[in-house]
Amino acid sequence: MCRTLPVLLITVLPSQVQALSLQSTRRNAVLRGSMIPALFNKNEYDVDVTPVLDQGISALKGKVGVDAFVSFLENTHPEPEPREFVDLSGSVDFSVQPYAEQMLVPDGLSPMTDAQKVWSAEYFDQQLWDGIESLPVEIVDAAPLAVKALTSLPPLTEAALFDKDKYDADVIPVLDQGISALKGKAGVEVFVSFLENTRAYFFMLMNFPRSHFYLGMTDALAMKLGGTPEPVQVQIEATRMMHPLMDEHARAKSDRRRDTAATFFKCLYDACIATQPGWNLNTMLTESSCASDDVKNALQSMSPMISFPIEQGSETLYVLMEGNGRIGGLKAAVDLLISKHSNFMPPNLTINVIKPGHEKKDEMLMKNLLFFLSLNWRTQFPNVDLEGWTRQEPASLKPVSDEFVAIIRESPRYFGYTPA
Repeated sequence: MCRTLPVLLITVLPSQVQALSLQSTRRNAVLRGSMIPALFNKNEYDVDVTPVLDQGISALKGKVGVDAFVSFLENTHPEPEPREFVDLSGSVDFSVQPYAEQMLVPDGLSPMTDAQKVWSAEYFDQQLWDGIESLPVEIVDAAPLAVKALTSLPPLTEAALFDKDKYDADVIPVLDQGISALKGKAGVEVFVSFLENTRAYFFMLMNFPRSHFYLGMTDALAMKLGGTPEPVQVQIEATRMMHPLMDEHARAKSDRRRDTAATFFKCLYDACIATQPGWNLNTMLTESSCASDDVKNALQSMSPMISFPIEQGSETLYVLMEGNGRIGGLKAAVDLLISKHSNFMPPNLTINVIKPGHEKKDEMLMKNLLFFLSLNWRTQFPNVDLEGWTRQEPASLKPVSDEFVAIIRESPRYFGYTPA
């Protein structure tokens, strides 16, 4: 059925300027529109097509009877590829682009695209090869078959697209061989930890919703934001998680850290250290006799806590790119101590902070970082209210089952909640 609408001028080709009468079926509009991406490269598209689409969307949106066509025009704006997001982050405000709303709903809870999976896997692939190339000669000589197997592992950027049967057949045995051969050897602890984490999480992460890509892009923009992270002392409650602990293995690890930290905090409390405001956890782990080897192993990590600052109202908060499991366990331990000793004082932490620059491109980059952080938080943190607790992300869209709500109630700190 045809509808009579105002005329929207659309540039179809530089040599074929014509008025596309909207006295057409939706089918004809789709057919004509679908020619555009096939005939233009990106520069031509941005110059000759995008401004006209923007004009049409602006003029028609909200008018009765053209919802389907406006939706088509909006979806004709493809979001950038992952690398383009990084490259454009200092010059283009992503939050006002036609694709911005679509990135949250419905795409935020949808699976990652293949391009997003491959981009997300690049970090793991680079870590794998850096680790292999850094192996000491004596380790390579002691475990030649395992090292040879690791070097012949399919690139993780390819493995990101494997189905489970192929991944289990081609990747898991090689990781197991590497872990078995290298674990316990001196000087390769960080690499073994990486192999274990890759085995436990890589396939799962590659099959997460698009929120995982948003998390990775937030990290990438934060690293682009500043230079070398600087150590800063902050109150523990001024930290925020990048992501909740949705995985049972991660929560179990944080449980162990919580219990160890509670014992450590009680020792410091009895020594009248943790009754004083401003005491520093990092200093006590180094200097206090309460810090046994077990405590240090549980609360310290091979990777430092790295963060970037955000402003919320009058507060400066620090979003952790590394250390989410540790901060969850530490905050849970603080709650245990306060429940038993009202005069217990939470610790300060020394964390590494990436600070934004002051040039105009840095302002745009920070704005885009916050755009992706919002996408990440709104699609990662559970859409659940708990009495007595404040959500980290009040506008979350992530649904969870009734069974999972019970897990959240048991350990709210692992999901970003703060005491109300």
